[in-house]
Amino acid sequence: KTVDEEVPPGGSVNIEINWEIKSPNEKFRQWAEVFTTDPKQKRVELVIEGMVDQTLRLVPESVWSVGDLSATEPKSVKGLLYSRLIDEFSIEKFECSNPIVAVTWEKAPVDSNDMKEKSAKSAMSITVTVAAGASLGPFRETVKLFTTVKDHAPIEFHLTGQRLGPIEFRGSGWNAENNAVVLGEFPASEGSKAKLNLYVRNLEGELEIQGIEQRSNSVKLRVSPMGRVLGKSTMYEVEIEVPPGPSV
Repeated sequence: KTVDEEVPPGGSVNIEINWEIKSPNEKFRQWAEVFTTDPKQKRVELVIEGMVDQTLRLVPESVWSVGDLSATEPKSVKGLLYSRLIDEFSIEKFECSNPIVAVTWEKAPVDSNDMKEKSAKSAMSITVTVAAGASLGPFRETVKLFTTVKDHAPIEFHLTGQRLGPIEFRGSGWNAENNAVVLGEFPASEGSKAKLNLYVRNLEGELEIQGIEQRSNSVKLRVSPMGRVLGKSTMYEVEIEVPPGPSV
């Protein structure tokens, strides 16, 4: 905007610069041009540099892994919620749809080396515990933390892990989350094959396949009759075949 008042020699004038902050940014740089009637300096460039920070920062940021879950023992993972901007905050409650997930928190000292490196003014140490008894297979849950920071949205992160059973498939194309093998696209006239390794833990003797249930009778499944002992597991080779056939 235009400044109407004249600036006498040796005088000064206040200039106000406004801009819109759209998202957090570790390093930002804004500039503005000021035009004057001074014949020796008709243009002055003003540069503003700094950091647009988040009010609250979560570590780990979005995904917390509890690793392998036990049938008899709880498993915990720790994290941190901190702020570089506010002097004090707290966590009021948490939400998770799975009742075996518990969250506890306590105020973290900001004079520790870790907090000094983060330039934290306030922090909460968080512990997430998954009780024993999770279902077999992949473990995926969402946790929300509600804080005392006014008008701040809940802090949300994902909790991941797995509880392994006595039998586990591994190999190219195996999707453990959906318990499925992905064959991809292939011509019906050529068919497709996939090979997987089947691991059975603490097996005495050889694995006995008593029956196979399948939705498509055209798919063939073969399991090697003899396994290979690898530590506490026995590995069997599994071959899945979709024979060539007419296009659907």
